[in-house]
Amino acid sequence: MKAIKFLILGAGILGVISFFLPYFNLELDDQTIAPSGMDVMVGLEIAEKGASEVRKEIETATAVENKAELKKGLDQAEEFLDLVKGIIAIMFLPGLVLAVIGGVGAVRKQLGRVGGTFALFVGLICLATDVISMAALSDAEIQREGMSPGIALYLMMFVSTIGFVCGILTLIKPDQGGRFG
Repeated sequence: MKAIKFLILGAGILGVISFFLPYFNLELDDQTIAPSGMDVMVGLEIAEKGASEVRKEIETATAVENKAELKKGLDQAEEFLDLVKGIIAIMFLPGLVLAVIGGVGAVRKQLGRVGGTFALFVGLICLATDVISMAALSDAEIQREGMSPGIALYLMMFVSTIGFVCGILTLIKPDQGGRFG
């Protein structure tokens, strides 16, 4: 039981690495697109900058009809971009949290019930989001359209399972330091 903190730390590091790996695959004609969480976040940043530039153009223009409707559409687009950012954060943040939990446990040379509880809940939340994503991307209709799960999704399922199981094991028998600590 003494090495559980290092298992959680390793799982967290794998979760952070998965942010840079393809989350899903999309086949369009003869091309395959495989965006990572990082690619999506960078694309969202670019889209937000473009939306703010369009907003500035609308505000400075004098001969634009339906300014209010255009601004309302931009507001909705920006809200959607924020929603997508939140979803990406929910998908990949648990890996970072598990790395922090494992790192704190390694520095303290023990991982008590509090760390185990956090690892359990983070693993459970991550596992739930990953199962929903896997179910959606494994649907036959979605796969006919050319989408399939990517390596990051499989890796995050592995990470969340390790976090969940190690959390349960730590609650059963807390790591109070010792041989590996």
